[in-house]
Amino acid sequence: MAWDTTLVNRLRFYIHDIDASTQSYTDSTLAKYLAISVIDVASDVYLIDTTFTVNTDDPSISPDPTSSSVPQGIANLFVLRAAMLIAMGEMRRDVAKYGIKVKDDMTSYDATGAMKGRAEVFKSYEENYQKTKWEWEK
Repeated sequence: MAWDTTLVNRLRFYIHDIDASTQSYTDSTLAKYLAISVIDVASDVYLIDTTFTVNTDDPSISPDPTSSSVPQGIANLFVLRAAMLIAMGEMRRDVAKYGIKVKDDMTSYDATGAMKGRAEVFKSYEENYQKTKWEWEK
């Protein structure tokens, strides 16, 4: 299997977008997130002797991060970073819907709990990325 199958499936499970009837993201969209994450990770982490060529339009990543010629574990950083990008995008999208609190006499509406939940998801993805990055750099 190539990265655009293996890592897309791994990312889909990580973000819990696995029910085929209600998937929020297409495989192509997740592959683009992964390609973008390679660029982010490459600027954030020393990748030893591997240089990746990335096209975010197709998307394509070369060499294939799941191949045996690529240091093991780097693909995990790509998946974790892609999950962070997705969570960040969802927070930005939902802030207009859920980032409000209204109180009027005896009526109130508080949607900020949903945003707190999104923020917690992002924070957990970020913590996992940082831990994995630290392990990679040891």
